[in-house]
Amino acid sequence: MPRYGILASHEPNSCPGANQQVREFAEAILVRMDEISKKHGVEMGELLHLDPSHMTFGTATAPSIEAVRDFVLEACLDQWNNVQVYPVTPVQELMQVMAERPRLY
Repeated sequence: MPRYGILASHEPNSCPGANQQVREFAEAILVRMDEISKKHGVEMGELLHLDPSHMTFGTATAPSIEAVRDFVLEACLDQWNNVQVYPVTPVQELMQVMAERPRLY
């Protein structure tokens, strides 16, 4: 199944560490993350915070990028974050693909 990288960032004024309203909202969503991800066929890896920035990243395995998008939207992660989702490739696989491609230089 395809893998995806998820990057999320927010401004300091919408940080759950500083904004009580966002914190309460985020805590309520975190409780439901497993339920929401399963609904969309998304298997989430660990979400990690990039200290001390206002950025989080994680990985997901899902049938499609649309499934990840639907998970992000239902989890409301976009309501206090700028969320970016990317298809990802393990570096070993990428190196094999690159070995078979013609070189520009």
